[in-house]
Amino acid sequence: MIATLLSEIGDIRRFKSLKHLLSYFGWCPNTQESGMSRVKHPRMSRRGNRFARRIIWMMAIVAVRWVPEYRTYFHRRVEAGKNNKNKMKTLVAVGRKLLSVVYAILCSRQPYDKGRYLQHPVWAIAS
Repeated sequence: MIATLLSEIGDIRRFKSLKHLLSYFGWCPNTQESGMSRVKHPRMSRRGNRFARRIIWMMAIVAVRWVPEYRTYFHRRVEAGKNNKNKMKTLVAVGRKLLSVVYAILCSRQPYDKGRYLQHPVWAIAS
């Protein structure tokens, strides 16, 4: 999965920031505005490669299932009332975290270090 994702990314220098990478994959909200009306909770964009989005989605599911830090993040976010009715949106947040870690690794050219990339106030609290 990660090889396909890396081949889709190509040269990381063509993305100015993490937001540009997220937008490239369509892993961002779709802005819907018309005059005075705005959608409060927009759906995800359908831009980007749908197969790459599916890979990110599957990576998020696997991370929640097998990586304790991401599982803790998922459960704490659900318990805090964020997207309690729709856990799918919390999986979108996990996918965003995964893409941010991939972006940071590719930009810094440093190997993955759990202590470096998974530092977050929510995760710092013992279960």
